[in-house]
Amino acid sequence: MNTSVEYLNKIRKKLIDFSKRNSLINYKKPSKKFNVDIIESSIAGAYEKLVLQESKLSFKPLIENKKKYTTSHQLDSEIPDDELRNFILKNEKINPQNTLEELNDLKYLKTLQFSEELEKKLNNIFLKNNLYIEETGNNILYLSLGFLRWKESDSSSIYYKSPLINIPIKINRVKNKISYNFFIEYSGEDIEINSSLQMKLKNDFNIELPEFDFENDNIVEYFKTLSNFFKQKNWEIIYDIKLNFLAFNKIWIYKDLNPDKWDLSDKNLLKILLEGNEQNENLSITNIENKNELITKVPIVLDADSSQFESIITVLNGKNLVIEGPPGTGKSQTISNLIASLIYEGKKVLFVSEKLAALEVVNKRLKEVGLGNFCLEVHSNKTKKTTLLESIKNRLNKSYKKPQEIEQTKLILEEKQKQIQRYIEALQEKILPINKTVFEMFWLIENYLINLGDNVINIEIKDADKFSEKILIDIEELLNIYINYLEEFKFHIHFWNWIELSKTDFLKKDDFLRELNELVEILRKLTLQIKQLEEWFKISFKDISDLGVFFTLYEKINELNIDENI
Repeated sequence: MNTSVEYLNKIRKKLIDFSKRNSLINYKKPSKKFNVDIIESSIAGAYEKLVLQESKLSFKPLIENKKKYTTSHQLDSEIPDDELRNFILKNEKINPQNTLEELNDLKYLKTLQFSEELEKKLNNIFLKNNLYIEETGNNILYLSLGFLRWKESDSSSIYYKSPLINIPIKINRVKNKISYNFFIEYSGEDIEINSSLQMKLKNDFNIELPEFDFENDNIVEYFKTLSNFFKQKNWEIIYDIKLNFLAFNKIWIYKDLNPDKWDLSDKNLLKILLEGNEQNENLSITNIENKNELITKVPIVLDADSSQFESIITVLNGKNLVIEGPPGTGKSQTISNLIASLIYEGKKVLFVSEKLAALEVVNKRLKEVGLGNFCLEVHSNKTKKTTLLESIKNRLNKSYKKPQEIEQTKLILEEKQKQIQRYIEALQEKILPINKTVFEMFWLIENYLINLGDNVINIEIKDADKFSEKILIDIEELLNIYINYLEEFKFHIHFWNWIELSKTDFLKKDDFLRELNELVEILRKLTLQIKQLEEWFKISFKDISDLGVFFTLYEKINELNIDENI
């Protein structure tokens, strides 16, 4: 057997559950929270109303007013619900069994539940089904008509029940004054014959379950045929009607993966998925020549960074890839761009997702860029067959105008891309004589500012644009020498050690430096004048703190006879 076919059959077997855990094989009524017992209704009537007439059905409680009933029948007001139910069935001569044939026009489904109990259960079903549809896009609520009661061998005393015809149902609620009214209607999706039971019967008993043609066959005649068909096995058809959550999605996949439907000889991608591929292809945009020209030719409709654009190029070149990443990393945006690019190339795209939210995000993005009419939603709860066909017809009949200004817009975009490219090249170009890029210098400055924090000092350096790398290295060596000097210098014996600085405002450091430079200039001039005084008066100034020098100077000046007119 072909290797791919073997792998495909292995995968298919994992999708089928013939065990008693499968509710389609061994039906168990829903939990108390969701269980609604339908009585005194007919299978043919329900099918006629929901499917053939496409009408709605409501639900009717066992009695309308429990309190009024117990009072009128002189019953204890605290009587348990199960006891009251049994009393009503007996007293009102109600047969809880359902029937096959329609006795009259079915207007509602009668139940064993009391009013408040029925409303609560139907509301639970409504909320659960809506939540599942929101999360997955799939409807799993079905009304099951008729059950096969069977056992695994003639000697066994254990019987199992399996649903036969399953109608996909929508449940709606309408608010009245004090409560909700609930209605069910046929959703328009495919009515399901129990495929799990079909395969179980074929596999274990070599029995072919008769097919039912929903458009042409009569449901009453079909169930009569089944009843006669299974009599030979001492099995029987039970005319139960059940509202329940059933999952058929794995069955659909099982049928789709039937190898008889596929010619795997020319399905290379499917063969790679099933058998694996030793070839490791790595296509990077950085390895592609004329990548700027390529960027202008790929018709993306949303922003894309380099990694996203690389993924798009990989797919457009016919390669396979897996994109991984946490939420918010642009996967949906990349998928939207990829779909738009493939549409531009005239290709068809099937986008599938387990979660409905992922489909809706991509669909919304494509609608926003004007590609909504090129996207067709085909997931289960969104589209009935008639609606789907009408939608396809409308799209085929629609005409689209060619954009008038597309070429001019493309030229503008190309010029802007060239400007950006020139900017990138300027950032990466080495600047002489310093031999560093603008990008590197920006980071050096940023690092300098981060390390110094509030202690940054603005220093004006003359001819900084002429500094070479060697000059910078020499300056750095001198600064290191100065740092070492500062570490060894004994500041506690410095003549300015007695000065204490408090409340120093570094925001005024520039003013401080300016005034300090002015003071240095004053001291320089003072030094020259002191030297002149030393020469004139033969006085030696040893220490600025020696005030006696100034007194001596003062006395010498007083000894001079200076003409005031000079």
